[in-house]
Amino acid sequence: MASEAVKQGKAFIQDGYEFYKWAHENEKSVCALFYSQVDYDSASQSLADMETKVVPGTMKLHAVYSPSRGVILTRSVSCYCSGCLDGTDLCNGWIEQKRMSSSAAVVVCATSRSSPPSSATGSSSSAADSSSSAAGSSTPAAGSSTSAAGSSSSDAGQSPSAADAMSSATTPSSSSSSVAINDQSNVKEDALIAAVYDGDWYVGRVLEMEKADTAEAFVTFMTKHYSKGQLTLRWPERPDELLIQLSNIIRIIDEPLPVGRSKRYYQLSDADLNALKETDTLY
Repeated sequence: MASEAVKQGKAFIQDGYEFYKWAHENEKSVCALFYSQVDYDSASQSLADMETKVVPGTMKLHAVYSPSRGVILTRSVSCYCSGCLDGTDLCNGWIEQKRMSSSAAVVVCATSRSSPPSSATGSSSSAADSSSSAAGSSTPAAGSSTSAAGSSSSDAGQSPSAADAMSSATTPSSSSSSVAINDQSNVKEDALIAAVYDGDWYVGRVLEMEKADTAEAFVTFMTKHYSKGQLTLRWPERPDELLIQLSNIIRIIDEPLPVGRSKRYYQLSDADLNALKETDTLY
């Protein structure tokens, strides 16, 4: 489109910024972004400074979708069913990946600016952080070995600030047998619990309690699935097991109820789900 304008003598475009200005003025339906060489160099340096690890298998991904902030769903094979295309009712082929950082890249549409976005550098580096974090694993356990950006973390793969917040967390009491954790000594083997990892909560079953002096538990986790805004849980084909700090356990919950024809998916009780949603503001 720009080359045609130049050939017709309607535009004079010599560099990237002039092309950006032309697109902003003449292509209102197009969202254009401008990144200078300084922005590029800054983002490249940020990537070079990051101690990232290659995650095997991510090249095979055909589709990536984010149903809500910080949630990444992927497919190894593309799906063209109506639910997947419009994002309203995803089929069962999606796998939930490791949570992104809460700071997401900010995309600024050129139609709202007449000059290069001043936050381009921040957007570039933030996008790099998000993309490196998004290529994680579908489970808390695997995510602990692939988390990037070199941030400090506790033994369970959680930042100290999140761990401190959750250790002091309290949730509303309910009439069910679910209890908020104020004393981690209440956690026993085979208990179904909700624990925090990398800024989000997961449901799992305690397989083994470690020695008292370590304050740790070995937990196998369920994966989350979303359909029409509804959250369901499922035990993965490959066990997702992780050794976590007891301080990361925020709630002992009721057994979830099986749903659907296959009975392979489960739903949390309203009391558990509401209590866990209220803890979202703590991390």
